Amino acid sequence: MPASLTSLFFLLTLTFGVCAQSVDSISARFRKIADYRTIRADFIQTRILAELEMKIEIKGEMTAEKNGRLRWQVRSPVRSITVIGSDELKHWDGETGKLAVIQQSRFPWLAVLRDCMNDWLSGDPERLGTRFLLEAKDERTLRLLPKAAQLKNMFKAVEIRSDASFDAIETIIIEETSGDRLEIRFVSVRKNPALTEKIWRLPPE
Repeated sequence: MPASLTSLFFLLTLTFGVCAQSVDSISARFRKIADYRTIRADFIQTRILAELEMKIEIKGEMTAEKNGRLRWQVRSPVRSITVIGSDELKHWDGETGKLAVIQQSRFPWLAVLRDCMNDWLSGDPERLGTRFLLEAKDERTLRLLPKAAQLKNMFKAVEIRSDASFDAIETIIIEETSGDRLEIRFVSVRKNPALTEKIWRLPPE
């Protein structure tokens, strides 16, 4: 093998070796995040509309059970609460007081969306690896590339970023196939907070 090709071979080997070690190293740190039963946090959600060059900001609170229900409460600019359970989605409009119920058997993608969100919040590399190829973007960020066609139709890529202490996910960035971008930043994260069953009931009491 010519010297130039030998040098190139070893350079590529070294490059891919470093990438693999980076993913393994960061994955080991992310496993700490998954140590919870329930999690609650305030969020700031920003949707960036590519074609309109426009940003829409939503603020609220999120509650999630590990491998279970997800509650998404919007406080501004309009009030609403969405609860995604094992077999249905409930959405309460705070402005009209109306409640809508959607069965997941009619829209299977709802279950996929709930499961993906639970996986992203958990940071668990084993769970993430069932649906996504994992790449290390930096020492606190995993970039996720969807494997299945169903997910590829929904997301181009997802990035999850840990807080500095690897206690919780700090930011989720979703790159949509449309070119739009959704950024969710979590603050005041509480692991295993005291919860009552009534928070899952809609309309709220």
